[in-house]
Amino acid sequence: MTTMTNDEDPLAFYNNLRDCKDAYLSSHINQALDTLVDAIRLYGPDNVFSSYNGGKDADVIMHLLRAVCGKFAADHRCECFPRLVYFAIEDEFDEVLKHIDSNELRYGLKLTRYNCGIVQVSITGRVKRDVLMLLRRLGPATTYHSAAVFPPPCICARNPKGRSKLW
Repeated sequence: MTTMTNDEDPLAFYNNLRDCKDAYLSSHINQALDTLVDAIRLYGPDNVFSSYNGGKDADVIMHLLRAVCGKFAADHRCECFPRLVYFAIEDEFDEVLKHIDSNELRYGLKLTRYNCGIVQVSITGRVKRDVLMLLRRLGPATTYHSAAVFPPPCICARNPKGRSKLW
């Protein structure tokens, strides 16, 4: 059995994030963690997921979700892994694909891969759950809106009754 470092152990990572002493960063980190904790509490860990393209923004969200899943697993004495969705693009860099594969193995991610974009997946009905709506928040004083850049990382929590709430 291998020993995980604090950055690999999701519960230790969660606690390290909560213990952040930087006044500016800690408020943003805690707000992000609180949002994900609420999403998992309301919808359950199997109904909260994020798009994942291997980019730096998606990595940050993946790690935040991984930390919250670690906390949920510890609190409920169950397994909980981040659920992620990857939409392939034709000319993806090999380094990005290797990065995604590496993180999937290293962190035990539940990564669903589609060999086409989100539009094609939603049109063909291959997504069994709600159609994902990709959103990005511009800043603290703005509301959520459709993203101009595709694909931004997103968090989408699926209500068991079929209604989605985007975070």
